[in-house]
Amino acid sequence: MIQIKLKSGINDAGYSVLITKTWPVVQKASGDAKAVAAVRAAFTGHELALKFWQCDRVEGYDKLHQCRSQALSKILAEYPDIKIEAKAAVKGKDLFTISTRLDKDEILQKIWEKTGADTEAANQAISLMQRGRNK
Repeated sequence: MIQIKLKSGINDAGYSVLITKTWPVVQKASGDAKAVAAVRAAFTGHELALKFWQCDRVEGYDKLHQCRSQALSKILAEYPDIKIEAKAAVKGKDLFTISTRLDKDEILQKIWEKTGADTEAANQAISLMQRGRNK
């Protein structure tokens, strides 16, 4: 549902509501270990994207970029390939410098590509599990 809303267009407030409503479902997820892990990985990505996106609500240039730097540090820890791309793009190591030079929408898109892949992995694991039951 979150992936569909992202494709059709959503603002950060609506995204926050979806994340809040989805959290209890993710907490209760059970079944195939691969599917559950993929669902939780996707949800973690959505939480990170939301935190990064919500930095736009912070007032003041320095506070905005401090917020983004903190959120970005968690994003880059979760997604090492995004970290490599980000550092190469801005030729910097300092998170404050990186956060001021990176395009917010580009970072969000990269995260959502990852959450989309995790969601697809969960769907495939669930499909395989269901096929196994139907035999």
